[in-house]
Amino acid sequence: MRRRSILYVVLAVTLGGCASPPQPTVVRTSSPPTTIGTELPVEVVGPPEHDLGVAEIDRLAARADVTAPILDRVLGEIRWDTLVMTRTRGELTASCAGNRVTLRDGATTTCTTTFNGVALQWHVDVRKGSRTAEGSQLYSYTISPPDKVLLLGKRVYSSFLSQNVGEPEPVRRRCDRIPDISAFVVQADGETDTGYRCQFLAKRDEQAFVWTPLQVYLRGNGYVRFYRLE
Repeated sequence: MRRRSILYVVLAVTLGGCASPPQPTVVRTSSPPTTIGTELPVEVVGPPEHDLGVAEIDRLAARADVTAPILDRVLGEIRWDTLVMTRTRGELTASCAGNRVTLRDGATTTCTTTFNGVALQWHVDVRKGSRTAEGSQLYSYTISPPDKVLLLGKRVYSSFLSQNVGEPEPVRRRCDRIPDISAFVVQADGETDTGYRCQFLAKRDEQAFVWTPLQVYLRGNGYVRFYRLE
């Protein structure tokens, strides 16, 4: 009898365990974050374009030394200044009116550089200096910068990639569709609003991201700056 009692108790416990109902599984879901704002048409992705360094600009501009004829020196200098403005390779030509620089006190010669089909005009002002011991007349000259500055679309995108927007990387960036090349009137020591815009996606909170707009400004030296649109 004792043995039967023990078997009975064990069997009862086993059957009781099998009879327990399954516990329900709780699945918690959350809504994906929303995005506030409208995307601009061009997605800007890396890596940034390579900017020409000084050594590369020197080689491409082929500036003449001080013993070369004044025309060669002027052409080399305006090629150099154009490449500093664009910081990129392109089809570059340079010429002066009449294929010469007028050596007369107070004379002004107009010269032109053309980069990827867009022309810039430079003005070379000549002043009479002293005479050498041999009696030769010396002249000095100054080159006035053009009243326009070149803006290259790919340089805007590249500059934007390098811009610290204060957000953890990677951050999505977009811009207007900017022409390959255009020209803007900019004072030499100033900057102008190009009218183009860029934007980056910033996290507002756990529920939302917002497209933050930036104004694209062009400086007189060809550099691009970005300012938050108030």
